[in-house]
Amino acid sequence: NIGAMGCQICPNPSISGILGWLNNPVANNDFALIRFNNDGKIDSTFGNYGLVTNELSPFNSVALQTEDIITSAHLLENGKILVIGYSVSAGMKSRIVLIRYNKDGSID
Repeated sequence: NIGAMGCQICPNPSISGILGWLNNPVANNDFALIRFNNDGKIDSTFGNYGLVTNELSPFNSVALQTEDIITSAHLLENGKILVIGYSVSAGMKSRIVLIRYNKDGSID
């Protein structure tokens, strides 16, 4: 099951944006963001047809996969997105994660 964890409406009305975030248990809980236009339709200019996912595993190795959990995401006035969360490795070592994304979903 993929479950929504939260959403936020952009505080700047000139920037389209309803941002949702979720954690995908099927894919080791990768970070995932989805962006909607103000009319509720998926923003196809954001990421891959409205969806951005990030695996935070070091070296992108299957043996070192992590559980990556978004705890909060914020649409900033300039349209960028600040994501806060944490990542837990197979050895139960955890780290705080802060990522800022550009308007198109790429990492800033």
